[in-house]
Amino acid sequence: MAINEITKEFTYDLPDDIYHQTNDLGKKARVIYKGPDKVYVWVDSITNKLIRCESGGEVGQQLFNGEIPFPQGDHYMVEVRPEDSNTECIIAGLFEGVDPHSIPDIEEDVPGQDTPYVRDKYPVPNHTYEITEIEYSPQAEQWVTPLPWRKPIMTWEEKVAFRDNQLQNSDRLYSEDLPSGLITKIQEYRTYLRDITETVGVAWTATVPTGGSGYSVGDVLLVQDPKYKNTQVVDEVKLTVTKVSGSGAITEFSVENKRALYHPEAAVYTECFFVTNGSGTGAKVTLTKVKQVDPWKVKWRESPLFTRPTSWKKVTKANSVATDTEDAHAFEEAEKTYNPALSTAVE
Repeated sequence: MAINEITKEFTYDLPDDIYHQTNDLGKKARVIYKGPDKVYVWVDSITNKLIRCESGGEVGQQLFNGEIPFPQGDHYMVEVRPEDSNTECIIAGLFEGVDPHSIPDIEEDVPGQDTPYVRDKYPVPNHTYEITEIEYSPQAEQWVTPLPWRKPIMTWEEKVAFRDNQLQNSDRLYSEDLPSGLITKIQEYRTYLRDITETVGVAWTATVPTGGSGYSVGDVLLVQDPKYKNTQVVDEVKLTVTKVSGSGAITEFSVENKRALYHPEAAVYTECFFVTNGSGTGAKVTLTKVKQVDPWKVKWRESPLFTRPTSWKKVTKANSVATDTEDAHAFEEAEKTYNPALSTAVE
């Protein structure tokens, strides 16, 4: 049976935000599939999960029909027919028929970042679902739904580890022999790296609105209040007094253990309970944080010790869609899979 090109509009569920794992907001996308009416995909015969590989065209059809030798291994082939159902169209669209360059961009401001986070207005199917976790039921001869969400491409643990590495590198490369202007930039960069975790909501900001009296330099205030721990066992925020007034009121302090990856939402906790090793009394501690920014949306500033080669060029969506730089021509290329009548496309 011949393989024909088809055009079909289909819908699919979207996560609440890119790479999130929930659909509480009920978002959906509508896109146009333009591709073969049969797509052949490999499935692991032990787990029945989709393999990130497909065979299309005549070769895939011949393999499926047994007209050419089937390769040995723990796998089998499934014929996907996009015209048969919305789910079949989604599976086919994971591999072909949907042009990611056809989807308009949106920008999102990120705290502490000079440039916005730019992404597609909604992700295409292969950035919405985790391909190798999609399961096929041989008994029912259909795909198991709901389809699993695409896993985050990065965690805050990885992002913070990179930040820590940047701090270590700046220590290693720092030298008093550097030009004075560069030394200033390095110092500013290190301050930025230390503060940025609070800016993007992965660390607590501790304040002492009431300094109390009788405290001494070196006193420790260990914040043990359970209300900021989000029902988890965590390292407790630790304040060390670095300066006091004549009456022993706390005026300056340092903070340790302020990382708050376990608490993604914004919060303000006043008069937090703490214990101290000193004789001071009356101080009040407040812990605050902003809502945690997704790590893949954050781009750390580059070290002043790094010089970007002038030969690097920025690639825009327009010239990645068409070799011609004229916007009209680029849109014509994008129009093949993007329906201008559905420009909002997210409902």
